[in-house]
Amino acid sequence: MFDFDGKSFGERSKVQCKHHIDELKRFVIWFEKELNLPIYLIYGTLIGAYREHNLLKHDYDIDIAYLSKENDINKVVEEKKVILDKLKECGLLIKGFGYGHFHVFSLDHSIAFDMWSSWIDSKDNHYAVCLGY
Repeated sequence: MFDFDGKSFGERSKVQCKHHIDELKRFVIWFEKELNLPIYLIYGTLIGAYREHNLLKHDYDIDIAYLSKENDINKVVEEKKVILDKLKECGLLIKGFGYGHFHVFSLDHSIAFDMWSSWIDSKDNHYAVCLGY
């Protein structure tokens, strides 16, 4: 069961960090198969992957976002509700916030991810979170 210990990745063992990355990969495959939406790394997780080819030693969580199929904000919000329902049904939703941010369990419930909604509008502007619903 997930137990956030507050330790940074630099304070965790290499085995633990590898497990986190493996669980992220498993979750991405599951999410993309179940919901047919791509996931990508964001924030500190993206910086770590690009710059360090690893998790940042001072970071303590994994940040990901999904890219909506929709480009109208109201449809993005409807889609987010479907995603949250699916995550809840599968026992993976920890907490949904009132905007496009939520916490989810890995498939084995050993870690949690910070997950964000994102979309590209009809004018090719990219947005992350900002779902004031």
